Amino acid sequence: MAEFRLTAAPLVTLSACHTADIGGTAPDEVIGMPSAFLRAGASGVVGSLWAVADDSTALLMEEMYSRLRRSGEGQGAALRSAQAWLRDGTLAELRPRLPANRPGTGESLPGDLRPFEHPYYWAAFQHVGMPTSTG
Repeated sequence: MAEFRLTAAPLVTLSACHTADIGGTAPDEVIGMPSAFLRAGASGVVGSLWAVADDSTALLMEEMYSRLRRSGEGQGAALRSAQAWLRDGTLAELRPRLPANRPGTGESLPGDLRPFEHPYYWAAFQHVGMPTSTG
């Protein structure tokens, strides 16, 4: 990957599990997928540090890209504000954007419930690279 030349990739998003983990067994090893994409020319990489949930990750990525498009926020700022949005989002706010058959979203639950408040759902993702906008 590091040998590729990514001239039109201002942001690479690796939204699967463990995509920002660094590899190697040596304590000073810092090679991982984000490093390889940065070396290949991407100005920023978003990846996760642990196993992530599908629904919350989909919402987070959708919101991050929406913020990049509509507000011109920088990559890291868009991720950070999308994480806060997901963390603070109530079930009443998020329900229309969730799959209809998702457990735990029934109408009998209180609308002020925050289903993704726990850091497990949003804190796995990090941005590395230049703090620039994608536009």
